[in-house]
Amino acid sequence: MEKLKLSVVISNYNDGENLKKNLPLILDQSLKADEIIILDNKSTDNSLDIIKEIARKNKNVKVLVNEENIGVTNSYNRGYKEARGEYILFASTNDKVFPGLFEKSVTMLEKYPQAGLSFSDIVALDYVNKKRIEVKYKYSKTPTYAPPKDIVKIIRKTTYISSTSVIIRKSAWDLKEIYLTKLKWYSDGFAFNVIALRHGACYIPEILSQFHVSKSSYSYKGTRNFEEQKKILDEMHRLLKSKSFKDVYLGFIKSNLIRMMITDYKIIFHMLAHPKYWKFNPIVLTLYCIKDFLREKFEQ
Repeated sequence: MEKLKLSVVISNYNDGENLKKNLPLILDQSLKADEIIILDNKSTDNSLDIIKEIARKNKNVKVLVNEENIGVTNSYNRGYKEARGEYILFASTNDKVFPGLFEKSVTMLEKYPQAGLSFSDIVALDYVNKKRIEVKYKYSKTPTYAPPKDIVKIIRKTTYISSTSVIIRKSAWDLKEIYLTKLKWYSDGFAFNVIALRHGACYIPEILSQFHVSKSSYSYKGTRNFEEQKKILDEMHRLLKSKSFKDVYLGFIKSNLIRMMITDYKIIFHMLAHPKYWKFNPIVLTLYCIKDFLREKFEQ
């Protein structure tokens, strides 16, 4: 099988109109993706017609139709297995990539072969609270490589590495599936932050992608389900204690990475009530929540 440089994997379900608006931003990058794999999850709208028309005009677009709706994580896993690129971007139909993301990311990954992925600053459009939030990691003023020990500091001082701008080195992940399905809406964040903690990452101090938060999104609805959140927390704890991930357990704790799961105080109270979670520093997480709450009030 021919090995390619860059693959893009996109999972779609009934979002053809957004795909029609946002895919040109992927197609028009200065460094072209060798293949763009679009997986359709048995859409019931006109998505497939739109996707096929895009593929007809662009030879690097490959369309795969799942026989049934297998869910977003399973769909991305299928795309991961199909992808032939040395580097992979997992893109969402409703997020945007900005000019230069591919070229700047691949250039850095080529320069630093020890890096597991590249990421940049991002912007979030929060339609729930009607805010535009710029996420700047502020590690360096110029593009550079951050070793694992510095990834811990970056996450602790700012936030977890968001998947929106991430381009991974495929060889940096050694499991058959990259989206661990039991982690649901945290599966991408878990995998990408694990890669960064293991191998370090290239950082580009420039906003090169945008994601949005809305009440209809998969992650927003999921993080409001406390019972599901508890199950995911338990699974994440189990994974971090397992042979496959015990190497990043300490980095996970030192970086307070678990706070990507903290959407309300219920989950913190749950952690405080169960000793097995105490190493995740729930009291420190409480302070982070208070800090975030005060910052939001101050900004208002």
